[in-house]
Amino acid sequence: MEENYHPCPNCKAPLEQHSQKEWKCQFCTQTFTEEEILQDQQKRIEEEQQRQKRIKKDQSRKKICHCPECGAELITDIDTEVCSCIFCGNKIIEEKPLKESFEPWKVIPFRVSREQAVDSLRKMCRKKPFLPGCFKEKAHLESLTGVYVPFWLNDCYANTSVKARGEKSSTWKEGDCTYTKTDRYDLTREGALAYRLLPTDASAQLDDSMMDALEPFDYGDLQEFRSDYLKGFFAQKYDVTQEDCKERIQRRVEESAGEQIRSSCKDFENLDITSERIDLLKINSRHVMMPVWLLRTCYKEGCYLLMINGQTGKMVGDLPLCKGKVLAFTAILAVMLTLLGTIGGIWLC
Repeated sequence: MEENYHPCPNCKAPLEQHSQKEWKCQFCTQTFTEEEILQDQQKRIEEEQQRQKRIKKDQSRKKICHCPECGAELITDIDTEVCSCIFCGNKIIEEKPLKESFEPWKVIPFRVSREQAVDSLRKMCRKKPFLPGCFKEKAHLESLTGVYVPFWLNDCYANTSVKARGEKSSTWKEGDCTYTKTDRYDLTREGALAYRLLPTDASAQLDDSMMDALEPFDYGDLQEFRSDYLKGFFAQKYDVTQEDCKERIQRRVEESAGEQIRSSCKDFENLDITSERIDLLKINSRHVMMPVWLLRTCYKEGCYLLMINGQTGKMVGDLPLCKGKVLAFTAILAVMLTLLGTIGGIWLC
C-alpha cells in the first residue's frame, strides 16, 4: 500500500498510522485495519470501472460545440441546435462528435423551468423602468439558455493552531470602594477541521464573483449524472482545473479556519493573537454540474450577462440602462419641481 496517503473509507480524510496494522482518522475518529483499507480501495476501483463502461455507452449521443472566439466548449445531445455561443455571441460554432470522456461525479437538475425563469424576468422588468425596450421583448426574454455550469466540490482537511493572550475582568463593590480584578491568560487552541462540499466554479468564461453571488445550491439535491439531463440544455466543459482552483480554495479554508479557531477565544477580553498556523492537509475535488439560466444582452456598445440559479431561482448579473429614459425622467422631474416651486411661491405671496 502507498505510504503517503490513504483516504478514510468513512469520510475520505487522510488517515494516520495508529499502529503497525491499524490506521486512524483524526477527523471522524474511526480506526481501520490494513485489510479494511484494501477492501475499500478495491471497491472504489470496481465503481470506477462501472462508471467508465457507462460513459462509453452514453457518449455516442453527445456532441461538443467549440467557440473559436472565446474558447468555450459546450456539450449537448446530438439533436440540440446550436446557433451561436451563449457566452460571446459568436455565430461560427464548430461541432464534432464527443470522443473524450465526459461524466461529472454528480449533477443538480434544473428545478426552475424555462417558463418560471421567464416569468421571473418579466416581474423584474416591471420593477426596472430604465431598461431598454429591446430587453423587455418577449422574444429576447425567451432566448435565455439553460446551461449546466462546471464546479469543483471540494472536501478539505486542515490542522489549525492558535496561540494568544487574553484577559478576564471582574468588578465588585465593598462599601464605598469599587474593585476590578484582571486575570491574564496564555491561550492555546488546536483543532482538526473538515470542510465538506466547498464549491468553486470551473468556468473561465463566467465571473467568479457573480458565480459566488449565485450560491447557495442545495447539495442534498445532487443526482447521479445521466445523459438525458442534457436534452434541451448545454453542459460546459470545465476549463479551470483543480490545480487552478487550489489557491482560491486554500484562501477560503484559511479564512474560515482562522475565524473558527479564534471564535473559541471569544470569552476573553483584549485578545492578542501571537501566532497562528493553518496546515491544509488534503483537498479532495469532484467535478459536478450546477444548473444556471443565462441571458446575454447586447445593447449599444456593451454586452450584459444575467444569470438565474436553476435550482433556487436566485437572480444576479448586469443590466443595460436606457440613457434616453433616464434623461426623459430627469427632465420631467425637473419640470415638476419647477412648477411646484412656482406654485409654492405664488401661494406664499
